[in-house]
Amino acid sequence: MAEAVVIHLARAANGVEVFAAFMDSYKCNPGGEAHDFAVVFKGFDPPTVPSEYLRCLEGVRHTSLHVSDEGLDITAYQKAVTQLENYSYYCFLNSFSSFRDPDWLRKMLHWARAQDVGLVGATGSYQSVCRDFFEYMRAGTDIAGRPAWKQLVINLHRLYVLFRYWMMFPPFPNFHVRSNAFIVSKSILDRLRWPQVRSKLDAYRFESGRRSLTRQVLASGRRALVVGRDGAGYEKEDWLRSNTFWQHGQSNLLVEDNQTRSYALGDEATRRRLCFHAWAAELCDPSTGQTNNP
Repeated sequence: MAEAVVIHLARAANGVEVFAAFMDSYKCNPGGEAHDFAVVFKGFDPPTVPSEYLRCLEGVRHTSLHVSDEGLDITAYQKAVTQLENYSYYCFLNSFSSFRDPDWLRKMLHWARAQDVGLVGATGSYQSVCRDFFEYMRAGTDIAGRPAWKQLVINLHRLYVLFRYWMMFPPFPNFHVRSNAFIVSKSILDRLRWPQVRSKLDAYRFESGRRSLTRQVLASGRRALVVGRDGAGYEKEDWLRSNTFWQHGQSNLLVEDNQTRSYALGDEATRRRLCFHAWAAELCDPSTGQTNNP
């Protein structure tokens, strides 16, 4: 048995084309490190692997796991861990992941093996849901022109929502490793408090809330790093200089996903907006959509 297992989530709702794209990328970029490979098939009824998915897996040694479509990605990862025991490191890849380096796993595991590191990701962000909602509320352009009493009612409701978000999410900068591609050690998983994920908001809380995976790792006294194509491990204060997520063309990105592609394919206005969400006005030049620390 290998030291690490790579776990990929294949959702029936995404269709075989998404899975085929991942497998093509995986076969072309084997990782540069020995590992076991598992596919979590989520929401397939009956719980079998359809022939078109099996064709994508031809020539790849793998383990197939089946979970219901209940919950979101984090729910499937949690169930997979209970079925894949005794690995030292667990690498999770979402449905839309693709690789930009053939040695992506070797580079990430190099840092994950450090004694004081508990979490390694391909991307990280400072984004705060609480701050984003506050900025949206402050703009108020969607209620301009409505009667004053209606604006008051809407704003009172939004203040209530803002308070709820403040209770759930830290303010900016909210350091968190994104859950599209990350490695976590067995010792951290054994102590991890998994949330009950019933909605997108629950998933956001696990990724970037006050009890997020990253914050649990940091609370344990271990570091959370982002690793780039250059093989460097970036401390949380240096993520905005890593050129991996929603900044500077993402030239140092190791593992892509649908969110990084939205930036890569977006127009100038889209890039400015996404850069602001991840890094805020203090760090992002709103005229260019680039971080001020290249």
